[in-house]
Formats: sequence, structure tokens, C-alpha cells
Amino acid sequence: MRILITGLFLLALASTSPARADDSTPPELSHTPITKAPPGPVLISVGINSPRKVFPQLFSRTRGGPWKTVDLKKARNGKWEATIPLKEDPIEYYVECFDEIGNGPARVADPDHPILLEPEAVPAPPPAPPPPAPAPAAVARAEPTHAEPSPRATPRSEPAPAPAATHSEPVRPPAPAAAVYADAHAAEMISIGTATWHSAVLPGWGQWGTDRKIRGVTFGALAAIGVVSSVWLGARYAQADNIYKGSAPVCRQAAYDQAVSYQNATDWAIGLTAAVWLINVAESYLAYGTHDP
Repeated sequence: MRILITGLFLLALASTSPARADDSTPPELSHTPITKAPPGPVLISVGINSPRKVFPQLFSRTRGGPWKTVDLKKARNGKWEATIPLKEDPIEYYVECFDEIGNGPARVADPDHPILLEPEAVPAPPPAPPPPAPAPAAVARAEPTHAEPSPRATPRSEPAPAPAATHSEPVRPPAPAAAVYADAHAAEMISIGTATWHSAVLPGWGQWGTDRKIRGVTFGALAAIGVVSSVWLGARYAQADNIYKGSAPVCRQAAYDQAVSYQNATDWAIGLTAAVWLINVAESYLAYGTHDP
């Protein structure tokens, strides 16, 4: 029974795999070279046109050093993106892409003529304005001394002059330095090979690592239910088999039927669990780069 179920599942899986064309047309790449950027993470975005699954990679190095490779991830805008760190020294980069049947490589630049990316100076913030000058002190007015005031006259006091108004320029915050946009979500996804073997070890693990958490939880829950059901039914079958072997002749047929029923249920549970496991591995590979709704 288990062999029959596994064979049917593999036949259905083979019939649903994408057809591969016989032509050898490589993917089409489009990219605007980035030659200057402020130091920091620099986003490299590439458009890829291909009817098949593609595997693009970004190669970068400090000028004259060894090449480093990073996989490009498909973003929500349809472009394939990756980030490279830019420091004080210039770096070189190029992009290479194959499709799933080996057509390629399609390239943006190449190892012999890479794109040169140089850091540009970040403008310093403007200095803060000087503090406002203190207001001048009021000058006391002296009374004339050439005439004595009359004793009957009411002394008149001069009003104190109003302090001079002061004006100060408002303090303006320094202008922020320019920054290059980087998509952290696309840079953190694991590769297609890592996602596939993660799902083979534990259903749903590969989907969870490629931002398909709903499918990851679903496959994990179905596989857990299948394993628990298979173990429980297997234990019930073993118990029913022991009862059958030790039963009296009058109830031997009923005990036999009960044991056969549990054996069939155990076979079905194991077969369905294996089907969920294989579908989970196939989905992790074939649906790589998609997102949950």
C-alpha cells in the first residue's frame, strides 16, 4: 500500500513540473550601472526577463582583490536585488545569470571589464550659528545741576528706556547625509538549495526561511499530525495484534478484523505523511522566490 501511494504521488509530481523548452535563449538582463555612491550599503537592482526560473548572482571585490559572490533575491517590485558594502576604497562588480536548464550566462559587465563603483564624499553639516549678543545695559540719565528744584514742585521721574530688542537667527538642524536605499528583507533570504534541504529535514523550515511563513506553518502542522497519527495507529495495531494472538477461538475472527483495520489505517497515515513531506520539499524548490498573499 505504501509503495503504491508513493508511486502515485511521484507520478503526479512529475506531471506538474514545468515544461522545459528546447531552445537555448539565455535570460535578458537590464541594469543601470552605479558608479558613485556614499559609503555604506549600496543596493544593486537588476531586471530579468526569462520564461523559466533563474539563478542570478552578484560578484564584487575591492579593486584588484578576490571576487565575492552573493545571490540576488526577487523583491516585491519584480526586480532582483542585493546589497554590497562600500567603504573608503572603490569596488568592482558585475552580475551573472543562468536559467534552470543551464542557458547563459547572461551578464551585466564581466570579470574582465567590471563596473567601477567609487565612494563619494559626504558633505559635512553646516556649523551652528553663534549665540546672540547680550542686550546692552540701560544708561541712567543724569539730572541737570545748573538749577535747584523747587521745594514745592513735585519731583518728576523720567521713565526708564525700554531695552533694545534683539534678534537672533533660529538654530537650524544640520542637513542629514545622503543614504542609499537597501532592502533588508531581500538580503536576508536563504538560497534555494538551503531552503530545499531545510524542508527535507523538517517540513515548513525552508518555507519559513524564504518569507513564506503561512505555507511553512501549514506544512509543519500537517507533517506533525501525520507523524503523531502514524505512531498512535501503529501502537493500536500492535495492541490489537497481541489481542488477536492471545484470543480464544470464539472471538479470534473479531480480533483479527480489528487488527487488520488498525494496520490499514496505519499504512494510510504513513503514506499521507510521506506525501505531505514530498510535496513540502517540491514546493520549497519550485515556488522559491514567491510570497504568501
